[in-house]
Amino acid sequence: MRFSRLTTLFVAAMLFVAPTVAQAQFTVFTNFADFLAATSNAGTDSFDDISVDAPASPLARQAGSHSYTVATNTLGFYNVGNGADRWLSSDESFATITFSGFDALVRGIGGFFFGTTAAGDINQQLGLTVTATSASGIVSETFIGAPGSFLGFVSTDAILSLTVKTEIATVDMWPTANDFVVANAATTVPEPSTFVLLAIGIAGVLVVMKRRAA
Repeated sequence: MRFSRLTTLFVAAMLFVAPTVAQAQFTVFTNFADFLAATSNAGTDSFDDISVDAPASPLARQAGSHSYTVATNTLGFYNVGNGADRWLSSDESFATITFSGFDALVRGIGGFFFGTTAAGDINQQLGLTVTATSASGIVSETFIGAPGSFLGFVSTDAILSLTVKTEIATVDMWPTANDFVVANAATTVPEPSTFVLLAIGIAGVLVVMKRRAA
């Protein structure tokens, strides 16, 4: 197929101002307010509605308008917590908790991740490894968490899953999560330079059209 010179110039102008597609990049947040500022439409699953009885895995959950699935590689979960503030934990210390099933627009996930004992008390003996996976990237963080320690990830690509597990499987520390957050990308306004480049490209096309009409 042959194209006119005008069509070729117009396509070239569009390609000139088009954004470059890059591999997904993660930004790690340890401050909840900063995470919220970098995302939009954030929803939180507090786990306060989960029965005290050990629920079977997997569980279909909701964080605001975001639906997702949480599963463990053991038989199920164990509900622990402090009074009315309930936490989601595994029924075995060596378990891995996996959050997945997000919609394609999710770009941010996070929560409060820490270890607990068999009785449900806080256990900060060793660290947890939290791993976020997107459509084209992966990032892991190992840290000693507490109920007030937030860890979140924001990706430039769709987020597929997040896993939480103890750093050493032989230690009696149960991976635990509270207030799991799911969010979309922040609403952004195009840079002024983008409009300038687009205007230059369109102006060039108009000049060519005027000369051809002369």
